[in-house]
Amino acid sequence: MRIRFISFFVLLGIMGHAAGGMAGQPGYEFLRTYVGARPAAMGGAFLSITGDVHSVYYNPAALASLNSQQLTFSYLNSFLDFQSGFLAYSRRLEKYGHFGIGAHFQSYGDFTETDEAGNEVGKFSAGDLLVMGDYAFKFSEDFYLGVSLKFIHSTLAGYTSTAIAGDFGLIYRFPNQDLQIGFGVFNFGTVTSAFIETKDDLPMNYRLGFSKKLAHLPLLLSVEGFQYQNEKFHFIVGGEFTVTPFLFLRLGYNSIGKDQKIRSGSQFAGVSIGIGITLANAVQFKNTFWQRFSFDYALTSAGAIGRLNRISVGFRL
Repeated sequence: MRIRFISFFVLLGIMGHAAGGMAGQPGYEFLRTYVGARPAAMGGAFLSITGDVHSVYYNPAALASLNSQQLTFSYLNSFLDFQSGFLAYSRRLEKYGHFGIGAHFQSYGDFTETDEAGNEVGKFSAGDLLVMGDYAFKFSEDFYLGVSLKFIHSTLAGYTSTAIAGDFGLIYRFPNQDLQIGFGVFNFGTVTSAFIETKDDLPMNYRLGFSKKLAHLPLLLSVEGFQYQNEKFHFIVGGEFTVTPFLFLRLGYNSIGKDQKIRSGSQFAGVSIGIGITLANAVQFKNTFWQRFSFDYALTSAGAIGRLNRISVGFRL
């Protein structure tokens, strides 16, 4: 039993360090992973971005800015062929605010189980699942508040671990300056059951950031600082250039990349790049079914560990 747990956590450690910036011991590390191609291309600096359904994951308060129903799905083929996906939906509840739901899963595949002598005795699998529900409302015209309730379920070789967690976020807008400030506390809660005896800590973290549309440049700039409990401070800088009304170029840098420079060839660790296409603003798709769609792609470097490719499809109902 000990051998198969160690084998799994070694692989999980590699994946968690590269995908989200693992800094502590394994414990729901998949909650550190960035989801969605657009946010990932901006390095994860999405705390104060509004008008996007990915806020279900990044800041529930931003859902109060949505004027239409939105649906998104993203897929990530991670290191070692770990499979990951994210699905989110949000809609306005007329006079009662905004509601959103989301699901994030990771499948780590099958692993070889060995005994103390190293003899193969079978196979085992592992996976994680996050299901969340969000509620957001406008405290005032420029002040948004939001909360999220999360259920977390992990499986490993027939054992399970569960947790209940929550997020709290706010956004304050300065519309005359095209400036938004966001703050949030994420993954605070409790582990309700452990794999065996020891309960791992949730990756609770605090985030503060701002986003601004520059006056003389077609750029949306987003800057964010964050800190996981009992870990060091990190920052993210992301940008989205409007190339045309339907084509966007995105860049980002996450300082967690410094922790991934474990050997030569890691000079680009933490750097991300991506593109987005919004068919609603393309003349050739006007008044067609396809104008409801958007497509995004992101490439994130983890230095010598490898690169991550994400794709997302969005749909406005």
